[in-house]
Amino acid sequence: MKPYGPYLIRACHVDAAWRQANRLILEKGIPVTTEDRNQETLETIGCIIHLTDWRSGPILPRGYIGMDEATLKGSYIPQYLASDKGTHTYTYGWCARKRFGVNQVEEAGKALRKSNTAIIQFWNPASDTLNQNPPCISMIVLHRTGDHVNAVVYLRSNDMARAWPEDVAGINIVFLTEAASYLKGVESIGTTTTISASAHIYRTSEEELRETLSQTMTPTVRRRREPERRATGGPIMIEATTIREAVEKTRKVAERHAEPLYPILKIRRPEVFEPDHELIDKLEGYNGETDQGEKKTVNQLNYAAEKVAKTPQSRRIVVTPCNPKRGHQNPLLIQFLPRQENHTIAFYANININEIIQEAAKTAEIQRIVSEKAKIKPGQLIVIITPLNTESCS
Repeated sequence: MKPYGPYLIRACHVDAAWRQANRLILEKGIPVTTEDRNQETLETIGCIIHLTDWRSGPILPRGYIGMDEATLKGSYIPQYLASDKGTHTYTYGWCARKRFGVNQVEEAGKALRKSNTAIIQFWNPASDTLNQNPPCISMIVLHRTGDHVNAVVYLRSNDMARAWPEDVAGINIVFLTEAASYLKGVESIGTTTTISASAHIYRTSEEELRETLSQTMTPTVRRRREPERRATGGPIMIEATTIREAVEKTRKVAERHAEPLYPILKIRRPEVFEPDHELIDKLEGYNGETDQGEKKTVNQLNYAAEKVAKTPQSRRIVVTPCNPKRGHQNPLLIQFLPRQENHTIAFYANININEIIQEAAKTAEIQRIVSEKAKIKPGQLIVIITPLNTESCS
């Protein structure tokens, strides 16, 4: 099977982006059965959506086939605000504010007053390696450009037809707005970018979705527009055969584009350099706490290799060295999507061009180790940097 994705969509707001993304999956998607083998989907690997001015359009797409706006505001958005999860397996408010014993949203807002990057982590290796229903949002990078706060959201798995708009609404209305309140309030709200590692449509939604997309819609009237917020920078797709080639192409792109810049490096056959033993040790001996407060050590590389070998359709093969209590490091996370070949996505924050070779090589080595253990051929490597630190790009 040839690698499919990543794909990049740029739009002002949710209404336009949702239509483009779903049409793309219907056209390009590959049939994949869910891990429990109960449902059929169409899937793309790596759907990146960049919303340049999300407040200029409706909260939910017109003709949306998921929840209505009253349910969104009355039941779903409050789950982002509250630190308790109630009867739910998880809520994003609980993950961000209580799961790790620290209110990450509050800490992120404070951090952005002093630095340009803050992280909110949702994925907990101590629990989620055994969780049958772990959070779909794995991590959020909030970064500041001047007085504006931008959000980059990594979703390990994403139902594009019936869930993506709701998640974007919760992230924007709650997390991004709350972070912006630590600067200049609504004036500081910037762009939102979502990275859906597995962007898919359930076959049970396909008929209704196609009918909705076939309807002619008049262009939306933009509610607002600030001249200084014109779309600049953002995600840039770069394809290369090797890591070194990707770095040279990134260097040329950085010279031509405005900040913030999010390079998406699609590397077909990455070189493997010397292994980074520190990263390997942290992944093989991750020390954390379960959601029940039990201290636990997890060998994430063994977990990943076993999942790759036994459930290659899985959308929850995620590893990370990060823990909000101890801080974050690059790569923030690595996800494996073994679709005949072991395709791999690595998510980074705030590295410069001169660091890309070393950092991408770390991920390539982890990809090689997991693939070798699982006896599968390594596939393409996608390295996503949000944002690229251009201060040392000379």
